[in-house]
Amino acid sequence: MGYANKTTVSEEKSKHEIESLLMRHGADSFGYMRGKQEIQIMFELNGFSYRLAITIPTVEQFMTTATGRERKVEAAHKEQDQETRRLWRALALWLKAMIVADTDGIVTLKQSLLPFTMLPNGDTFSQYALPQLELLQSNGKMPTLLSTDK
Repeated sequence: MGYANKTTVSEEKSKHEIESLLMRHGADSFGYMRGKQEIQIMFELNGFSYRLAITIPTVEQFMTTATGRERKVEAAHKEQDQETRRLWRALALWLKAMIVADTDGIVTLKQSLLPFTMLPNGDTFSQYALPQLELLQSNGKMPTLLSTDK
């Protein structure tokens, strides 16, 4: 079972909590977008822009129960809504944990948020770096970004 799997906290309340948390800890701006299959939050903090994306499971993924029984469409939508609320709560918890880690000197927010740092082309750092790391893993050669050659 996932964190907050029975939460009754609305998406709106979680979004507001996340926005308030980030703004209290130095974010200069905050925005979010919710599509059918994805939630994105974007914010600026200490001169850097960040984007986090959460995939929302499709309603089809909830058409059967864990035991394989068929659900009605209305029930599947209810389960999808519950999962979306749960994902918002998990995101809020994760951001709180990063801020605690920063405050307590364990790891800085800049370090924790590195994968979500937006690059000039609109990609996040992880979208850019992960393919290079996979190449490194497969061939043992340092990619340009990580190269120590001068």
